Amino acid sequence: MAKEVMKLGEIVCSIDATISYRALRNQEEDFTIAKERPRLKKEVMVTEQDNGWVVYQLPDEQISIRANSVGAEIIRQCQGKKSIETIAYDLADKYDVDDDDEFLEQVKTFLNIFKTYKLI
Repeated sequence: MAKEVMKLGEIVCSIDATISYRALRNQEEDFTIAKERPRLKKEVMVTEQDNGWVVYQLPDEQISIRANSVGAEIIRQCQGKKSIETIAYDLADKYDVDDDDEFLEQVKTFLNIFKTYKLI
């Protein structure tokens, strides 16, 4: 199992998978973009931890992504109704982020991790 930690500004996640995120990214010919109105797949198991982190797992694949409270809030917003931009700008206000556009890029990258591992 490959273990990686990604820090994207306020967003932090750790990935446990059979193939590392970086290896998957290097194999792709074009950059995966999360859907405009992303939605967490129904089969994803969600476990909230006492420390505020949330674990997302697919039952049949060896992939587990842990996200801090900011990352978990992003995923909670992914119900297929809001655009990525709406999610990012709403949360940028909530978390008083300095640069809204930079936060938008961090949210896109974070969602691309979930898309790459087929959780959204």
